Amino acid sequence: MSETAPYAYYHTMGPWDSRNTVYEGLRRGYRFGFVGSTDHHAGFPGSYGDGKMAVWAEKKTRESIWEAMLARRTYAVTGDRIQCRFSVNDAPMGAIVRDSGSPRQIRYWVKGCYNLDKIVIFKNLRPIRIEEGLLKTGLPSDRRYKFRVEMGWGNNEKELFAWKGCISLSKGRILDAEPCFRGRSVLSPSTVDTEGYDFVNDIDDRILEQNEEQVQWQCFTVKNPAPTQPLTSAVIVELEGALETEISVNINGHQHTATVAELMQYGYTEQMKPYHSQAFKVHPVLPESVYTAMGELIDEAPAAGDFYHMEVYQANGSCAFVTPVYFE
Repeated sequence: MSETAPYAYYHTMGPWDSRNTVYEGLRRGYRFGFVGSTDHHAGFPGSYGDGKMAVWAEKKTRESIWEAMLARRTYAVTGDRIQCRFSVNDAPMGAIVRDSGSPRQIRYWVKGCYNLDKIVIFKNLRPIRIEEGLLKTGLPSDRRYKFRVEMGWGNNEKELFAWKGCISLSKGRILDAEPCFRGRSVLSPSTVDTEGYDFVNDIDDRILEQNEEQVQWQCFTVKNPAPTQPLTSAVIVELEGALETEISVNINGHQHTATVAELMQYGYTEQMKPYHSQAFKVHPVLPESVYTAMGELIDEAPAAGDFYHMEVYQANGSCAFVTPVYFE
């Protein structure tokens, strides 16, 4: 995105150059949409953490999605599927609007998957509002919650480790389940070590069943290649309930039940074996107020050629970069 954006580049093409960034393209007057993707050689569709394109479409049909893409109603997410809406004078992200000279009303709405860190609204690449996520706390009126179950670690470098998971509720209902499954992190093809080439994409990660009472899934992981490079997989669940709602998590036969109130204080982890083994982590439950935000503001000093965009940052490092609204 810019010289100070997250995710530095360290592969063989060398370091990034600030003249070859999104911000520089906007400074030069280009009008384009933001998307996230990767040339990840593992080829696992939608591999978590490798970037995704979000599309603001009217319907979930091929025609509607292509119409939205061509209209630049897109944005980039780096990991979690952060939901964003952004408009200026009711013109959505990606729109090119003829300037009327009147004040401009900017509206935004964000629904994340983790604690929000900050939301930044930019005008011509300068921040005009920063909503501080670290000040957000749960409210007594919260009835929706999110949490994630993360699996992986261990020392299985080449062999896949199989996971079977189930989350079930008592005194509540499941609203959504988001898979965060990763492919194998194959940086580039090798002419020397070709072991496993025929099977590098043979990973059957999927949600097996989902309803209001439970979510079941299967996934496969390998060891993390470095202390700061994860290859874990996860499932994020959104639920509707209360502090006394009971959440039962069963991972490979390891079962634990706790209330929403208990899991808001802390999550928990378990090892598959006593030492140096695969493990899973049940992250703390988050109330809706800490992962959602909405707001509006007025720009009283508009000018032709202005453009506005939004950037969203979560406390776990996941980001969303939303395509600008452009004014002629």
